[in-house]
Amino acid sequence: MKKILTYILKPFSKINIVLLLILASSCSDKGKEFKAVFGQKYIDAEKYLENNKWIKDTIASYGVNPDLAISVIFPELIRYSAIKDLVETHSLEVLYTQYGSKYADFSIGRFQMKPSFAVHLENDWNLLSLNLHFKGKTESFNLSDNPQSRMQRIMRLKDEKWQAKYLAMFFTLVYAKYKMGLNSPEQELSFIASAYNTGYWYDSATIERMRKQNYFYTGLIKGNEVYNYSEISEYYYKKNCRK
Repeated sequence: MKKILTYILKPFSKINIVLLLILASSCSDKGKEFKAVFGQKYIDAEKYLENNKWIKDTIASYGVNPDLAISVIFPELIRYSAIKDLVETHSLEVLYTQYGSKYADFSIGRFQMKPSFAVHLENDWNLLSLNLHFKGKTESFNLSDNPQSRMQRIMRLKDEKWQAKYLAMFFTLVYAKYKMGLNSPEQELSFIASAYNTGYWYDSATIERMRKQNYFYTGLIKGNEVYNYSEISEYYYKKNCRK
């Protein structure tokens, strides 16, 4: 077990110049009024959080900054459409359950989490045993690659309470990997938002490169209007969470 933890923790202990540059850099469109840009979709996302305060309470109970966490997933709340979710998900669920993420990897629920994202979280959670530091809230996941375990994962992803747990786990793993927490929340937010949208398992250089790109869109298909995911998260945080 010691060898396994050493192997897994090795990349989690690196703080390199790239990450420091990430935290010191600024985005190009911070002055953009995203509430005006997204209109009703933005307002609906705000109302959802206002009507579901249990999300912040749940995240806080796991020792994670709830304002930072909801800011990271706020762009996904803007994008989310219940109709789109219902229309697209069922057939993809069947494909994923039977054959795995190589055949179907799709966004599920308000936080738009994919099965492959959940697999990474569950695998790292089991190996790192970070649940021991999760305020007594322990989780252990069945990582067998078979239809039963994949269906269990789908059911978790469709449960909003489980999505909140996954989000708290994501933050715990990111902080372990990049040794963050010594900077202000605003300095960290842009990088963490990019890690959520890109994949926290990538190296910091990849996350930084994707952080600078505009590829977020809210329609069913990608159009001419694309935005920067991290900038939207920062905008929401500054408007709603900064004390």
